[in-house]
Amino acid sequence: MTSSRRPHAAATFALAVLTLSAGCGLLPAQPVDASAAQARYAGLPGTLRDQLEAELGALPAEDAEAIAYSGSAEDCSWSPGGVTVPDDQGDTLLDDVAAAAQPVLTDHGFGELRPAEKDGVEPYLVATGEHGAEVTVTRFGDVHVAIEIPVDTGGEACDPATLP
Repeated sequence: MTSSRRPHAAATFALAVLTLSAGCGLLPAQPVDASAAQARYAGLPGTLRDQLEAELGALPAEDAEAIAYSGSAEDCSWSPGGVTVPDDQGDTLLDDVAAAAQPVLTDHGFGELRPAEKDGVEPYLVATGEHGAEVTVTRFGDVHVAIEIPVDTGGEACDPATLP
């Protein structure tokens, strides 16, 4: 009779581990549909720019030729744009940008900007949001705020011509 309980106990244990792993961020985030990503995040770069300009003054226009989608159909990322703050604000520019951007990021479901490590990139801050969305703040002279959202293409090519 104990043998009939073991499969049930093993399944219950496996479900508990899966649930805990998902809750602790141990499982990879599932990308959001490309249309849903645009509905959720399209306004984020403009809102960030407005906040940063209110705190730090006028900013230069961003490059309109930026690559919106990159990767493959199985591993596609969408970037709705970014914001660059020129290196004329002083030594605390990275911290100033992070402090000004954080309320906007929080309003859009992102966590706190935290220091991160990436080969060859310092200083570097990152905030994560739903579905693996990520905002990075880097400083190479200027400070650049970039947004990247993993998207589900529904099997389509990871290309602006085929995605909304």
